Amino acid sequence: MLLLFIALGCRTAPSVEPVVFEHVELTRLADGVYAAIRRDEPLGLAQNANSLFVVTDDGVIVVDAQFTREATLENLRALRTITTRPVTHVVNTHWHDDHLAGNQVYQDSFPNVRFIAHADTREDLMQLGRPNRSGQVRFGPQALARFQRLLDMGLGIDSTPASPAEREAFRNSIRIFRQYVVENPGFREVLPNSIVNRSSVISAGSRRIELHWFGRGATRGDLVVWLPKERVLATGDLVVWPVPFAFGSHPAEWVQVLDSLAALGPAVLVPGHGPLIRDLAYLETERRMLLAATERAAAAVARGDTSAVALARSERMDDVRAQVAGTDKWKNLMFDQFFRVGALTAAFNDAMSSRTGSSARKSPPLSFSGSSASPERRCTPATTFSTVTRGASASTCIANSHFPRSGPLRVRRYFAVYTASRCSADSLRSSGLFSEPPSAAVGRRTACSFTATTATPDS
Repeated sequence: MLLLFIALGCRTAPSVEPVVFEHVELTRLADGVYAAIRRDEPLGLAQNANSLFVVTDDGVIVVDAQFTREATLENLRALRTITTRPVTHVVNTHWHDDHLAGNQVYQDSFPNVRFIAHADTREDLMQLGRPNRSGQVRFGPQALARFQRLLDMGLGIDSTPASPAEREAFRNSIRIFRQYVVENPGFREVLPNSIVNRSSVISAGSRRIELHWFGRGATRGDLVVWLPKERVLATGDLVVWPVPFAFGSHPAEWVQVLDSLAALGPAVLVPGHGPLIRDLAYLETERRMLLAATERAAAAVARGDTSAVALARSERMDDVRAQVAGTDKWKNLMFDQFFRVGALTAAFNDAMSSRTGSSARKSPPLSFSGSSASPERRCTPATTFSTVTRGASASTCIANSHFPRSGPLRVRRYFAVYTASRCSADSLRSSGLFSEPPSAAVGRRTACSFTATTATPDS
């Protein structure tokens, strides 16, 4: 499975001019915090991931490696222009090879480095990553040969005349994937040796780095890295410009995960692929895309359809397509092959599983602090709350919570992000939403769990 993502025309406003090293564009986001954005690697069938570098008193924390060791070494050379401190941690946001095949570069260069991932990511690396990698190496050269023939004839992937964007994408994909195949005989799998189940904190001097799992999204083990003081968020493939990679995803839950990301109030997002994002407009676009796929899949299940393949063939999502891809031929191809088909298929399968009570593993419940109430208590749709923005009144002071959007389903997770500067503890208490507001330092964002006082048990 080759990965397809890129950044075209995303709104950016860097605080300082980025510095370019080979295929890496290095942008300082805050003191000791740098985004390493892949450049000159346009939309294609193979892609390297972005990274985040966080320099601490003890060393450097890196978020995500790349698809090839060559690309990861480029990132490491760029890092060496910032600091000579060792890399102490590498966070792999999920199991796709374009975010971790280069792990061994860091292991070889820094023997004491720790590799961090969600528990499900570690399992998926063994259950999905290994056969996926084997298939890419086995069948990739045939695909490369076909792409090269098409490119030589001036044709695109659909055997029609290629646009300039397609030609550039083909050239870049062939370059990256050939390197991946060449490197394979020397590939060494590096599994995470530090596991995060829900949240974890790395504290190094004055630096606080938070790792959060908000639920299933692009994969079932997506971690995000949040720097609360700097308001920098590394999202992995939960956010990818210009369309998310939706195969094997969980669109309905992904929508809620995006709500959690927005609730953090980031000033800048480092997406899995694409340029830096400095507002929440694209999160809302991605949310609408996923919600549209979820609603259409749910409607298909409700009317008795039984085939995800049939839905993906018949539902073209042309209203969403027009907003995302316009008339651009290559973007339309990407929308179909890497978002529409995958999102509709995944949403349909999840909807069928929910209807039939299949055993897809659910998110473990959060503990409710200071309460004997069980987090597994059943709640009505009245307990659903929406994301609010800065400046919200006390009555809506909850930043985000994840009750089911409809039906008397079990509460799978209940996570709120509280900002003391946004809502005081007293205002949270007076809002009636929580009986036990968080004890957070004023002005510091803190992730907390609460006791719900408005949850009405169903009958």
